[in-house]
Amino acid sequence: MAITLAVAAALAVTSPAPVEETVGLDYRSYRTWNLQLPDEAFQKVSGSIPVAHAGGAGFAVEARSGGLAVDTDGDGTLESVIEGVEDPATKERTAQVVLTGTDPSGAPLRYTARLKNEGAGWMWAAGGAMVGKLGDTKITLVDLNGNGRYDDVGADAMAIGTRKVACFLSEAALVGDRLVTLTVDPAGTQLSATEFEGATGVLDFRSELETKGKLLQAVVRSADGRYSFDLASSLDGITVPVGAYEVVTGQLGLGAATVQVETSHMQPLEVSAAGTTVLDWGGPVRAEFEYDRAGDEVVLSPNKVWFIGAAGEQYFGWNPRGKSPEFTIRERDLGTELLKAVFPGSC
Repeated sequence: MAITLAVAAALAVTSPAPVEETVGLDYRSYRTWNLQLPDEAFQKVSGSIPVAHAGGAGFAVEARSGGLAVDTDGDGTLESVIEGVEDPATKERTAQVVLTGTDPSGAPLRYTARLKNEGAGWMWAAGGAMVGKLGDTKITLVDLNGNGRYDDVGADAMAIGTRKVACFLSEAALVGDRLVTLTVDPAGTQLSATEFEGATGVLDFRSELETKGKLLQAVVRSADGRYSFDLASSLDGITVPVGAYEVVTGQLGLGAATVQVETSHMQPLEVSAAGTTVLDWGGPVRAEFEYDRAGDEVVLSPNKVWFIGAAGEQYFGWNPRGKSPEFTIRERDLGTELLKAVFPGSC
């Protein structure tokens, strides 16, 4: 027993502690927002923009004649009235406001909010991010859930490197070729990283993707919400902590054309220790549709046509819209063609 304890003690003394890297992050506002987020960020404006500051739980706002009056410095006075710029085609109004003051701890506060009004009232979302570098790799943190904090794992967002694609804030991230454990302070001004020490496997979204296009975005999140990754940039898969993962969102592109991926009918993916989990998806794609019938009239709508991929994913939001599918109506018993139909224009 004495020898066993001595060996254990020696190992405890000689085993190196994980090396922690700590970096500072600075706030950056974006005049043009071009970061793809893993979830919808806009939420309804109701009484305030709920970013906590030294004077209260949020910056007061009030609707005024189609515009929005805002307390931009947290002193309780609605000193700025924002009307926004209207898009002639969509009639959507968009604007940006910079909120300043001090945070609850007394540190300087700067927070940019994007604003939009599509006709049903003003909505807001974060318009800036905390940005820094871990080694040579750029790290971007976004207050996705809009509570003024940057440390909400599974609810805030982060982008690793120069790609304009964010996943959810994760307890682990692939930085270069290293899987590291991340810790973020609530204000987002400091990020710490250590080598990840848990069991890992490989998640591969590229090798069995049947498509003529390019995978632009493929965000996954673990079932417990602790881990999230964007798999679009890796040809051979990436190393992730073991566990079950759900596909959150995706996007494919071919030249200037893009299509979104809706993932609610895809099955979770299980990653085991030292194993490789490959997603078989993309083609062949099948079309499903519904129609309405009144007497001898059959009504088809592009809103009731769904394109389903090999893993149950649905493709939607084609930009630009493509050629219409062709519908053939036949006599049931003889198979005689009665009618062909396509949607006018494109769909």
